Amino acid sequence: MSKILHAKASDLPSLNKCFRRVQGDMEEKGLDLEIEESLFEKEIEEGHLYVVKEGIRVIGAALVSFVVEDVFFPQSKSQRKVVSLLDEFDYQDEGILILTQFFIDPAYQHQGVGSMLLEALSSAFKGYSILLYLNKENHPAISFFQKHGFANYGNQFEFEIEGKENIDFFAKKPKKDGLCRNIGW
Repeated sequence: MSKILHAKASDLPSLNKCFRRVQGDMEEKGLDLEIEESLFEKEIEEGHLYVVKEGIRVIGAALVSFVVEDVFFPQSKSQRKVVSLLDEFDYQDEGILILTQFFIDPAYQHQGVGSMLLEALSSAFKGYSILLYLNKENHPAISFFQKHGFANYGNQFEFEIEGKENIDFFAKKPKKDGLCRNIGW
């Protein structure tokens, strides 16, 4: 039975193995997944890394952030660019969760593990908009996130991300609770 947990330092060896398997799979598909494994250690300390475990084996992970300018505009920290991005998907002062990394071990893909991880994050951060960017050529990931209600807003933003010409921005608004939603208004 899989469990979703905050990553701990003791998860690091298994997490790195999982990441290397994902990285190899991506390279076989002609996609880059460049990230320093040392980042995981820092993010574990900060509590921003969630893992899916099967026993003691890490089979998936999600790295999250809450600061739009750090992820999308790290050089300028431009508030103008942040406002432009948030206006595009009708931001309404809800919380923001950014998926900076989201990966599942290739041996466990297409078995509901990614859906389970995304649902757990959506539940833990209920009421938050979820943002991410994806390589335009990563069709399986694009399909996965669109299947889970994410809209593609394209690449008209002034991102300060390496490879920015090859990415699209995706967002999912939180579900609204209350009577109106339940009766279809």
